[in-house]
Amino acid sequence: MQEKRKYPIFQISVFAVLALLVIAFFYIAKNGNKPKEEAEEKLETAQISVEPTQTINPDNLTWPNNQTVSASILMYHHIGPLPQDADDIRRGLTVSSENFDSQMKYLKENGYNVLTMKEMYVLVAQSKLPEKAVILTFDDGYQDNYLYAEPVLENYGFKATFNIITDDIGQAEYMTPEEVIALSKKGHELASHTVSHPSLEQLSGDALMSELVDSKSALEKMTADKVITLCYPAGKYDAEVEAAAKSAGYKMAITTVASKGTFSTSRPYEISRYRINPTTQLDSLIK
Repeated sequence: MQEKRKYPIFQISVFAVLALLVIAFFYIAKNGNKPKEEAEEKLETAQISVEPTQTINPDNLTWPNNQTVSASILMYHHIGPLPQDADDIRRGLTVSSENFDSQMKYLKENGYNVLTMKEMYVLVAQSKLPEKAVILTFDDGYQDNYLYAEPVLENYGFKATFNIITDDIGQAEYMTPEEVIALSKKGHELASHTVSHPSLEQLSGDALMSELVDSKSALEKMTADKVITLCYPAGKYDAEVEAAAKSAGYKMAITTVASKGTFSTSRPYEISRYRINPTTQLDSLIK
């Protein structure tokens, strides 16, 4: 019978140490980044996941009555560098690329849930609106929104609502048809800012309805996506305008009335917003 091989004690100890080192190596390789991964996971779960609105028919949804909605709706116009001949009005409507990026970074790092108006409508109807809801809106359809704002939004994973004056599409300083369509394909909401940006409270009858219906129809044909949001030009509206907006198929309308961070579901055509100017500090504006 063959004699069993005997190993000295020190050799057994070496084998044990090597085995422990191998086990430790594989454990660290597998779990070394776990704290970082867990932190990233917590950051991701802090942001709400919203079902694409293209898959939801808003006509099948209604808002509850007399419910107070907590949402900070921000109003932007121009983003990017000022032209050399900029007047005081243009200066007051322009947020620099650096400030805009800083504001989006603040929203991201502080766990705000950035939505479009349409996404907000769906979530309110489903009683699923998250805390710290923020909606980004851009008025008029300026080309600098596409050139300077959209890349920043994409960098932070945000979607926004762009209020388009349909007669100005393709005009100087405004987005081209291709850029408008590209925004929609990227998941942003296109909303109506009427056909020609008139003071709606000065119109009535067919003239009023044409501004509302034709702009809505033009955007829907361009994007194959339903338009449910109206932005009043210069914030002007009255009871007749509200009734016309509802008749034209809009679910809600946004104003230029200074926001307090809330609005009532019983007044969907009178939604207020925070105006963002060149020096606005979001940390002191929204909580």
